[in-house]
Amino acid sequence: MTRKKYVAILLVAMFAGLSFAIVAERSGFARKDPPGKVSAVTEASYIVFTDGFTIYAKNGVTGVIDYSGSNAAEVIQAGIDALGSHGGIVLIKEGTYVISSTIKVPGNVTLSGVGFATKLVLADYADQRVIENKHPNAFLDSNIVISNLQIDGNGAGQSEEPSVSASAIFFTRVTESRVEGCWLHNVSKVQNLNAGITTVLSSYIIMRGNTIYDNRYAGVFLSSREGSIVSNNIFMRNHRGVYLAGHSNAIVEGNRLTSNGEGIRMYEVASNNLITGNLIKDSYQEGILVTHLTCQNNYLVDNHLINNAVQIFDNGTDTVIRDNEGYRTQNWGVTSVVNGSFIEHDLAVIPTSVQLTPTDQRIVACVLRNSTHIQIGIWFLDGTPVIDYEEIYWHAQV
Repeated sequence: MTRKKYVAILLVAMFAGLSFAIVAERSGFARKDPPGKVSAVTEASYIVFTDGFTIYAKNGVTGVIDYSGSNAAEVIQAGIDALGSHGGIVLIKEGTYVISSTIKVPGNVTLSGVGFATKLVLADYADQRVIENKHPNAFLDSNIVISNLQIDGNGAGQSEEPSVSASAIFFTRVTESRVEGCWLHNVSKVQNLNAGITTVLSSYIIMRGNTIYDNRYAGVFLSSREGSIVSNNIFMRNHRGVYLAGHSNAIVEGNRLTSNGEGIRMYEVASNNLITGNLIKDSYQEGILVTHLTCQNNYLVDNHLINNAVQIFDNGTDTVIRDNEGYRTQNWGVTSVVNGSFIEHDLAVIPTSVQLTPTDQRIVACVLRNSTHIQIGIWFLDGTPVIDYEEIYWHAQV
């Protein structure tokens, strides 16, 4: 066989093989993935959806509907329980899901919706929490994520029994978890720590980007432990917006709190908290309230306070209050005075410190201070009072 014929036959064979591969792929005979490999990319471990009558939980890997029924909480719970100890994601599609029993979420599980269109509403007289962690009696649950859900506490539909706990989300002994992008409202029970989000003995919980409104006890209630972050949420028409009850080393930052009873409350041993960058407006009681001497070393800085009945009430120990718009804690200037002159200090409360410096050689002192003015005493070195106006620098702070 000549070299030219050999090359021609080889090219024909290569072309035929390539053509077969293309035809095979288009005909569904392409090479399979190796055993054990999942080729599909799934959006969740389980996907919950409803046709308006029945609720379904579809396996996100197999595509098979593993659970279905008319009880939304039971179907959602079945999907969560099927995840096992490694956890996963349960995604609830748009629709209204009436919840008649508490959904219990263990560690390493994300329970998520698609936004405001995914609505969990507490059934009439259910008298239950909507969501809580699975192991409240031991520190076993961490890395829980609740996101992109609307939770309606249906407060008017619950009993007024004092023992009832009906929070939208309730964490006990949980660490390092998040609640993000949720709408939490209409929790109307006033007893038993009911709130949009309640944490008890829980630490390092992040609550951000939520809209929390019309809750009779509190929007967020943090009871004891430490280190949680409440940031960039909207609070409206709650009895209390953010309530730190013994919770310490928290950051409450960048929230908008409007028309609540109290904007932010720190209660009994709530210490070393940073309250900063919040807009607090139209509270019909206190904008920021520190209730007890046992609340120590809290920092209230760079907040914007507008039209609250009381802008800040501080009964804590060593509270640092600085640079809050609407609550002035320091002021200064240069002015001309004679002995006995008054200077309007324009501070929120009576100043605790007044510094006075004459521009000429004089003796000068603050002889009186009240909620609006400081009174100046100024004398020559021989003790004679100054009766002609002299310039002084003054600085007053709380």
